[in-house]
Amino acid sequence: MCLSYQRHAHTYEHENNRLFYGHIAEALCQLINDFVEPRPIHHILELGAGTGIATQVLRRCFPKADILATEPCLEMLRLAKGKNIPKVKYLALKAEDASMLKQKFDLIFGNFCYHWFEQGTTSELKKCLTPHGFLAFSIPVNRADGALGNRLLIKIYRALKRHYSLSLKPRLNFKHTLKEFANFNLYYHLLSFTEVHSAHSWGPIMRSRGSWHCLFGQFDQEAEKLWQQYIEGNPREIPLKWHIVLMVAR
Repeated sequence: MCLSYQRHAHTYEHENNRLFYGHIAEALCQLINDFVEPRPIHHILELGAGTGIATQVLRRCFPKADILATEPCLEMLRLAKGKNIPKVKYLALKAEDASMLKQKFDLIFGNFCYHWFEQGTTSELKKCLTPHGFLAFSIPVNRADGALGNRLLIKIYRALKRHYSLSLKPRLNFKHTLKEFANFNLYYHLLSFTEVHSAHSWGPIMRSRGSWHCLFGQFDQEAEKLWQQYIEGNPREIPLKWHIVLMVAR
């Protein structure tokens, strides 16, 4: 997926993506402030920092903390550095390799990236925490919903399933996600909101966010083609409802 993100890195700076990721990051920081007892946060490790949208939110919410923003895709990292956010260092690093870092962190933060991590990464990240440190992630999950965009995605899934061996990514299942944090004390909140765009805008938006690949794996291009087929002749705007688990684990 890194090559795909390299190609689409600039699209994260489009207004709809900046608002989307910024809104989720703000909500996750609010959860941290609401549910974590007051302790000084001096050192933050951000995983999957992308182009720095969530990094800017972290800087506002934790103005005194040092931030190490990590991202494996170099073009993403270049755009993040261009924002010139104070007291932030940058490093090309995958989340799976974070345990190689010598430093310990009071907060390990990941905005809308956890579902890309290899299974077992959570236990490795625990090694990077200070004694009172904690993890905070925003994680998309599948939920039954009647919005038109969601119904179209289900229709695409059923069409592909008839021709291929396909199952929705299990890590987008809420109960499965909770199992990965079984050894942590958890605070979590389900953030649900509806995003509305024109029928033809959704294809590239979902592509730039990696959503086609996340939902449909190697059949991502077939899925996007089916979307275009199903919306043909439909000029109206289409709502799609997102369900995001905001999670603090310690």
